[in-house]
Amino acid sequence: MYQNLFLTVLIIIPSILNSQSFQTDERVWDMSSQRAFSDLGRMKTSKSNLSNIEGSKYFDLNFKEGTVENYNKDIFFETTMRYNAYDDEIEIIYIINGKKTVRGLLKDKKIIIKFDGNKYQYLSFKNSKDRTVNGYLIDLFKGSKIQLYQKKRKKFLKGKIAKNSLDISHSPKYVDDFELYISNDGSVPRYIKNSKKELINYFRKSEEIKKYIKSEKLKFDNFQSFVKVLDFHENNYKD
Repeated sequence: MYQNLFLTVLIIIPSILNSQSFQTDERVWDMSSQRAFSDLGRMKTSKSNLSNIEGSKYFDLNFKEGTVENYNKDIFFETTMRYNAYDDEIEIIYIINGKKTVRGLLKDKKIIIKFDGNKYQYLSFKNSKDRTVNGYLIDLFKGSKIQLYQKKRKKFLKGKIAKNSLDISHSPKYVDDFELYISNDGSVPRYIKNSKKELINYFRKSEEIKKYIKSEKLKFDNFQSFVKVLDFHENNYKD
């Protein structure tokens, strides 16, 4: 179904979309193009987040310039977007007849989204409970065999009302959460804990990997150390 949809969009969207951020001026659209984009999006209007909740569903509330394309690269357009990390949704500004709305882009495994220096893909992956789920992953490293992804999430913590003077009240809030997923030879990405022990075990306790980690004094408090080890393995040990 989606292949036919992409083909239809390709035929009726003018080539001007390749060079202009269309959402800022709907005059570049004819009616067919407007309908095509609505179909491509299958979009739902995102609900507003008005409450006493601390924090935000977003790591960055600002919309950034980016691109949307499919794997065949026959669909391509520019727009502004942001990532709703709690709802796992790419939001865009959509203008029709002079009215702006914020809507969620279609979640489709054939669509590639690039903005703010990141590449988002909607993929199936094995989470920390070994359950297959779908969601947006960000490319961190791509070698000839190994690929590393990051999952940026916002967890919701319920509030708590103090029951007595010795108890403490807590407001509901969103908290940051980051996960890493690794794939080998195109396999379904699997959750991997961001730790030295986990990575060494992944490489079957390789002495070369152990020595590299020690020599570089790598600390696994962020994903950069993971990327360095994968890059070292990619450039020195071709299986």
